[in-house]
Amino acid sequence: MKLIYDPWKFSELYETEIGQALWEFLCLPDNIVRAETAVDLRRTCVEALERPLNERFGDQLLKIMEKDASKGENKFLRLKQMIGHMVGQIMLSRGFVKDKEGVILPQSREVRDHVLFFKKAIRFKKE
Repeated sequence: MKLIYDPWKFSELYETEIGQALWEFLCLPDNIVRAETAVDLRRTCVEALERPLNERFGDQLLKIMEKDASKGENKFLRLKQMIGHMVGQIMLSRGFVKDKEGVILPQSREVRDHVLFFKKAIRFKKE
């Protein structure tokens, strides 16, 4: 069964090419396994998804960051928020529940070479 994303306040962003591509990417079986493994390890799902997201979308995200900087926009931040929202919908649809919101992620993670990295996220648990 194909999961349908409810974009809520991210409607405009979700309708973009990258918005659609992010949803498709996050719904891939390998990425769902990564997210579920993170839950088993009591980590946030986005921590497990940072590397694959950067590998797939890093160049596009870097261009968005550069455009934001030159135009004073915040599309990159909104994309990060939308990714968190998407991951949340995927996890909730699979029977997980929110365990803790606003989990501060360790800064010692190997994210220095990443365009996309998260500072805070939601941790899920099995219901």
